[in-house]
Amino acid sequence: MMSLRNGIALAAATLAICAGCTTTSDPQRAVYSNPYAGVADFGDEFSVQSAVVTVKREGDHTQLASTALRLPERPLSEIESFTYQFPEQCGGHEFAVYEADDTQILEYRHVDLDGTVRIRDYVAHDHPFVEPGLWGAYDHTAGGVKAMNAQVVDRGDKMFAGSYSQGFVTGLPQAQQDALGDAYRRALSDVLACGALSAL
Repeated sequence: MMSLRNGIALAAATLAICAGCTTTSDPQRAVYSNPYAGVADFGDEFSVQSAVVTVKREGDHTQLASTALRLPERPLSEIESFTYQFPEQCGGHEFAVYEADDTQILEYRHVDLDGTVRIRDYVAHDHPFVEPGLWGAYDHTAGGVKAMNAQVVDRGDKMFAGSYSQGFVTGLPQAQQDALGDAYRRALSDVLACGALSAL
């Protein structure tokens, strides 16, 4: 069985080689394309992956029970948690990385006048439509899991009629998605600009 670290490295290499590729379903050989590919407006892959590496390298590590976080899908194993607050000269932004099974999440703790909003970007998952950056499959806020919707689409193929799941998607209003997405992108830009991110 491939480790999460090796799987992520392989996935990153595959994405670099095969940007915009489609995946095939083995049983029916029908072709599916990722509706989220290239549309993550908030957070580019390099910045997100660099933040993940830095948080894991510099952050505090703890183990959480599989029930400790409210997620769209509960992991089968314990959750590895890493938290790190970047230096003030880099904006003082606080991030966390959660890993369990084949899932990796980068969480940004955005503080505004209304308090703290935990924005979760699914970086890796066994679902084919997960990729770094917001707002793709499974991305959500910590308090917004109940508002998520399962997105199912028609295959559009007369020979292989039916539908397939594109995963759970956030139910946040578009204006809120845009505001939180902008905050996430700015935080990643801040820590990247000040040279605080580790090399991949």
